[in-house]
Amino acid sequence: MCDQFALGYFRNFADNMFEASAEVYYKNMKNVIDFKDHAELIGNADLEQELRFGKGYSYGLEVMVRKNQGPLSGWVSYTYSRSQRKADDINEGDWYRSPYDKPHNISIVANYELYKKWSVSANWVYATGAPVTYPTGRFQIENNYIPIYSGRNEYRYPAYHRLDLAATMQLSKPGKRLKHDLTFSLYNAYGRKNPWTILFNQEADMPDVSYAEQVYLFTFIPSVTWNFTF
Repeated sequence: MCDQFALGYFRNFADNMFEASAEVYYKNMKNVIDFKDHAELIGNADLEQELRFGKGYSYGLEVMVRKNQGPLSGWVSYTYSRSQRKADDINEGDWYRSPYDKPHNISIVANYELYKKWSVSANWVYATGAPVTYPTGRFQIENNYIPIYSGRNEYRYPAYHRLDLAATMQLSKPGKRLKHDLTFSLYNAYGRKNPWTILFNQEADMPDVSYAEQVYLFTFIPSVTWNFTF
C-alpha cells in the first residue's frame, strides 16, 4: 500500500521536433515486505516466518529530452531517485536503503538513417550500483570462521553501464504489404564486466585469509535478427 504524489511539466517545441519533460515524485509506503536479518532461506519450510513488514518512502526527479524528426532521432533521460525502508528485526530497527535505491540513472539513445535501406542506432545506459550487505569482519570459534556483516545494504556494487550498437537493413520494396529487415546488433559493445554478485571466499591453504570474487554473466554478445511485419 502506498500514497504517491507527482508533479510534472511537459512541452513540445520547434514544430514538435523536440519534446521535453520533467517530473518530481514522492511515494510513502506501508506494509513493505523484507527478510529479517540472518534469515534462513534455504530448505526452510516456514519461509513466511522469516518475513518482516515495515514502512518506506522514495522520492526522485525524472527529466528527458527527445528528438522525434529528422535523420537523427533519439532521447536523453536522467533520473535521480532514493528509496529507504524501516522494519523491526532489520538493521536494528534503523532506516536502510531498499534494494531499489540507485540514485543516478542515465539513458542515451540515438538513431540515424544512413540511406533509404540502412539505419544505425546506439544505446548507452548507466546506473548507480545496487545496495548490498558485505561482511566487514569475522571471529573464530574453534576451527570455524563466523562472518560479521555491515548494516543492511550499507555498501554498493560497482556502477552498471554498457553500450549497445545496431545496424538495420530494410529488405522489402516500397509499397509491399510484407515488410522485413535484418538487424545486426552488438550488446555491451565494449565488454563491460558488470557484476552479477560478489562472493567472499577463504584461501584453501590459508583459511584465515579471505578474498572477494566478482561474478558476471557475460561481456559482449553479437546477434542477427530477421524481422517480419505484416
